[in-house]
Amino acid sequence: MNMQKKYDVFISYSHKDKYIADGICANFEANSVKCWYAPRDIKPGEEWSDAIMSALERSKVFILVFSKHSNNSIQVYNEITTAVKNGCHIIPFCVDSVEMKKQRSCLLDVLL
Repeated sequence: MNMQKKYDVFISYSHKDKYIADGICANFEANSVKCWYAPRDIKPGEEWSDAIMSALERSKVFILVFSKHSNNSIQVYNEITTAVKNGCHIIPFCVDSVEMKKQRSCLLDVLL
């Protein structure tokens, strides 16, 4: 990928954990860390999936708000897959004590 990284952090979360993701984003940005955060950074009329995939290509770090909700989210799974393919550094932020689904943990095992 030749595209220059534009965002320091991409925050991935289930919409049910928005309040946690809001706090993570606010903390990073208060410390001058540039975040990409849906739905805030999706332009009007832009396709959600296109915006997310483009942002993942331009992000250095992928923060996964890992919860029972994100563990069951197909969208979060797609974001993890794309982050791995794009070489993002993945950092899980665990908020629930649940075992990661096998298909997700296999993706992350590649990084460890």
